Amino acid sequence: MMENKRPQSDLFFEPTDHPDDTLKSFNEFTQTFKLRYTAQFPDPPKVSRDAALARWKIANTNEANSDPKPTLNQYNEVVNK
Repeated sequence: MMENKRPQSDLFFEPTDHPDDTLKSFNEFTQTFKLRYTAQFPDPPKVSRDAALARWKIANTNEANSDPKPTLNQYNEVVNK
C-alpha cells in the first residue's frame, strides 16, 4: 500500500490518502506553501483610497459645485498621496 502513496513534495492533495481528519490534513498541506511574490508598489487598501477621495470631495465642494468629481490627474494625485 505504501508504494501507491505519492511523495510529500507533490503539489496535489489526495483526500483518499487521508481518510481520518481530511480537513486537518488539507489545512496542513496548504500551509506548506508560501506566497513568494512581493509587489514592488503594492496598491493601497481600498478603505484608505475611499477615505482620501472623500476628503478630497469635502475640500472641493462649493456652492457652484455641490458634487465635485476629480479629474484623472486629480484622482492620480489623491491615490499617490
